[in-house]
Amino acid sequence: FVSVLGFKLKYVNNIRPAALAQLVDEAIGTDYEEMVHTTVLRSMKKAIYSPVNVGHFGLASDYYCHFTSPIRRYPDLLIHRIIKSVLRGTMDYKNTEPLKDYVKKAASQSSETERVADDVEREIVDYYKCLYMKDKIGETFDGIISDVNKAGVKVRLKNTVSGIIFYRSLVDYYVIDEQTMAATGEATGTRFRVGDKIQVTVSNVDVQTRLIEFETDEQHVMDYDEDDYEIDEQ
Repeated sequence: FVSVLGFKLKYVNNIRPAALAQLVDEAIGTDYEEMVHTTVLRSMKKAIYSPVNVGHFGLASDYYCHFTSPIRRYPDLLIHRIIKSVLRGTMDYKNTEPLKDYVKKAASQSSETERVADDVEREIVDYYKCLYMKDKIGETFDGIISDVNKAGVKVRLKNTVSGIIFYRSLVDYYVIDEQTMAATGEATGTRFRVGDKIQVTVSNVDVQTRLIEFETDEQHVMDYDEDDYEIDEQ
């Protein structure tokens, strides 16, 4: 994916945290900063809580303990209680099985509730993005193609709103090339490639399904100067 955007990732077959950090740094200030950052995050496995120490990939640390954060999650509270019992001398080292069993269950439940919370947050964000775009049907925006799939071309606007151009709204028949991450029209040769800048018009917004539809002229290639297009900071 990143090679299509013009970036190089070291040690592709054995990705290290430092290589990902370098990739994110190289994307800063470019049109693809937000896209690269989001893709790197999504490419990693979802972090889970566990009673077993397996280190922390993102921090490149062999040892890691979820100790504290601005938001006091239950895992933070549990760790604090364990540390306090050690410092106060009340830890029962002869019988740690009940604690191990409790920590295992707490880790599993905390992981599940965090997944639910993330899903709810995503739903709410998508809902309000749809509400925001509801009265903008017919308006034109600049964006960047973020994905091509069997259904259509996904586009991310500068305001972070994402939508899709369905192939059914286009005249040509498009063939997808997964290697170049592009969709090319058989008759016209028009190509939609991940990373391309594109101008789209909002054609439909369905708040209930959280779907934003775009339309575009199939002659969509845009000759922007680099300084004319900057993704707004969050």
